[in-house]
This record gives sequence, structure tokens and C-alpha cells, in this order.
Amino acid sequence: MYRTAVRTPIEHAWLGLSIALNILGIAGIAEDALKWKSFLTNLLYYYRRYITELIYNFFSLIWPDFLWFPLPYAVSDLLILTAGFFAAANFYTMQTEGTSVIDRVSKTHCNKGGFVARNACLVASVAGLYILGPLVYLRALATGPTRIHRVLGFVFCPAQIVRYYFTLLIGAGLLIFILSQFGV
Repeated sequence: MYRTAVRTPIEHAWLGLSIALNILGIAGIAEDALKWKSFLTNLLYYYRRYITELIYNFFSLIWPDFLWFPLPYAVSDLLILTAGFFAAANFYTMQTEGTSVIDRVSKTHCNKGGFVARNACLVASVAGLYILGPLVYLRALATGPTRIHRVLGFVFCPAQIVRYYFTLLIGAGLLIFILSQFGV
């Protein structure tokens, strides 16, 4: 047989106090979120103004509007995203092999043919890893996160590269937050 619990006045007071503190905690989080909204809006403005706009203007010179379609503005954001993945892959290769991605691909994948053929292979391979890198690493992560993969002579463990990428994002976020507290 179950008995209905009889609460004492102290337990009722404790329950009421905890509900009141939870409501105040949620209100405090909401107020802080509004402060973060203005901080993030300012951060996004400077990011667009001084980073993506410069990249977009540079690539607009290469891709004139009279071609098939105008250059989408999201291209600059995608290039920045892929730069983070490329930096993570480069950091991983330096940690594991003591060399950069470019040097690794040059020595293992683009080592046949003449000078022009080797350099053309290197430019195409590194550009492919730069542009398609996030897709390659995330697909490899889905098939085997700790398994060693090989693409264009670049040998990698996708879990490590994604870990380095998130470390890069968290470090950049913390640095921006710290600098914003000092008014920089």
C-alpha cells in the first residue's frame, strides 16, 4: 500500500523558494541573452564589414556579374568556414607528421611528372581539399570517426580534425569574448 506523503510546512516553504529561484534564474538568463544579442549583433556587423565584405569584393573582381549569375554573398562565408577546416587539418598534420598538408600532398600525391604537372596537381589537390574539406571530413567522420582515411595523399583521422576545428571555434569565441570585456 502506498501512503500519500504529508509535507511539512518547511517542505512547502522549500518548494516555494525553489520555484521562485527557478523563475528568477530563467529571468536572469533571458536578461543576459538580451545583452548577448546586442554583443552578437555588433560582432556580426564587424565580421560582415571587415572580413566577408573584403573577401566578397575580391572575388567579385574575378567573377564579374555578366557571367552566368552574380556571385552569391554566402561564398565569402563558405570560404571562411572551409578555412577553419583547412587550418584544423593542417594543425592535425603538423602534430602527427611534422609537416603541412601542402607538403604532405606534394610528397605523396603530386610527385610524378614535370615541374608544371606537379605544381598543377598540387594546386588542384590543395584547392580541392580546401573547398571540399568539410564534406570530406564530415563524411569520413560518419563512416568511421577513429579510422584512418586517405584522400589525395592526405592521411587523416576525422575525429581528430573535427576536434581541432571545434577547439579552434571555442578558442576564437573565448578570445572575442575576453577582448569585448576590455572594450577592444
